[in-house]
Amino acid sequence: MGIAKEALMQAQAQLWARIDQLAAGLPQLSVSRLAHEIDELRRIAGDHGLTPVVEIAHRLESELAVSRGGPMVASFLEAMRDAVGCERLDASATQAYLAAINQRLYG
Repeated sequence: MGIAKEALMQAQAQLWARIDQLAAGLPQLSVSRLAHEIDELRRIAGDHGLTPVVEIAHRLESELAVSRGGPMVASFLEAMRDAVGCERLDASATQAYLAAINQRLYG
């Protein structure tokens, strides 16, 4: 296994752990703390080329800017968790994840 692949796997493990911690702690997190944590997820994902995760995080940050969190955050975190393990990193994969979030939230 190459160094790049190992680094990606470590980043994925870190992202999964952080997403799970966020999901478990949602009721206790302030919106500002949640926004900070999402920004960190976006940064880690961006450093490793995980474009779908970056875009989901960006969309969640936008949603947090106009709302106060709530149940919609869990849907974003679920999609983000799925996207961490996705082998496809193209725009089509990103759009599929964003469409799935919209479907979960708005039917």
